[in-house]
Formats: sequence, C-alpha cells, structure tokens
Amino acid sequence: MGQKDNNTKKSGGKHFTDEQRVRMDTLIRVKWPHGKKINFAELGRLMGKARTTVRREYARGEVSNKDTEERWFRTYSAEAGRHEGRTRALG
Repeated sequence: MGQKDNNTKKSGGKHFTDEQRVRMDTLIRVKWPHGKKINFAELGRLMGKARTTVRREYARGEVSNKDTEERWFRTYSAEAGRHEGRTRALG
C-alpha cells in the first residue's frame, strides 16, 4: 500500500525531424505568407506540437527574405532550422 515513487527523471524532449521542419516551412509559407504574423497556437495544433515548441523551432530557423516588390520580411527556413539544430546538438 505504498505510494509510487515519482522521482524518476523524465527523458529529454524530442527533436524536430527534417520532415517536420519541411512541413512547418510549408505551412508557414501557405498560411502566413510574406511575413504575416504567425499564430503559433494554430501552427502547434497543425503540427501536433506545443505552441512554445514550434515558437522555439521558428526562432532557430528564422531568416530574412524579400518579396517580389523588394520588401524584406522575416520567415522560417527548414534548412536554417536544420543547420541551427545540428550546431546546437554538437555543443
């Protein structure tokens, strides 16, 4: 009749896969094109991840881009996210 010992350490978070990064890149370009303000709660629901998780991944892969009228805007790049994720993993 003892209580369970819940002091076990939780395993670390799961990393984004390359496929998830490409999916996130595509969703952002379709739903929030040309630097529109991203709804991270909605993006998280679409990705099956927490809002803060996708926000952090967005920050890792955030890049500047130009539209057809030569205006700069910020967006997400799967390649930049992949590079930053691997750089951080190596320490």
